[in-house]
Amino acid sequence: MNAKILMFKVFVVGLILTAFCQFAFAQNNSLSKAFDYYFSKDYCNALDNFEEAMKAQYLANYPMYYAAQSACQCKKPESAFKYFLKSFEKTQDFYNYDFFAKDTLNSCFSDTPEWKNTIGEMKVKYETFLAAKEQYKKSISDKSLRLNHLPDQEKAFVQNLQKLSGKKLVQYLKKFKEYQTPPKQTIGLFIR
Repeated sequence: MNAKILMFKVFVVGLILTAFCQFAFAQNNSLSKAFDYYFSKDYCNALDNFEEAMKAQYLANYPMYYAAQSACQCKKPESAFKYFLKSFEKTQDFYNYDFFAKDTLNSCFSDTPEWKNTIGEMKVKYETFLAAKEQYKKSISDKSLRLNHLPDQEKAFVQNLQKLSGKKLVQYLKKFKEYQTPPKQTIGLFIR
């Protein structure tokens, strides 16, 4: 009797796993088809597949934005606007500001105040990021601010290294020029 119960439990667990795998594959397959249609510029079929994938789970911001673009191209501005809002509700990828600012597939919502506010916020974040990146580049190229500067890159060091040996070499290495630490505003600039 116990063997029959055990066999039944194994069968039920197997059935549940099979159903779960089919569900997961169907969602992934819909999303994969949606991207295939999108990149081949068949926007209406792409939209159908994006919507099918949305039924299975919430899409990340880029697939949701591609769904918004597809809806625009299929003359469904209400859906496009809804998907655009969903695509930016959790995060704004300001690193790709140029992609969004120069997008021509979003014509049905690009004149809305929501789009203009979103793209305006992204532009400020993007330009702030670029300025900070430039400041960071300048700070690491200034040899007087380097923490990890290798002494063997200095011409004087190499020349003295060739002349010295033994205790004098050890003393020279101990006294070699120490560099200042970088200004506080550059330390941990991108750590949050």
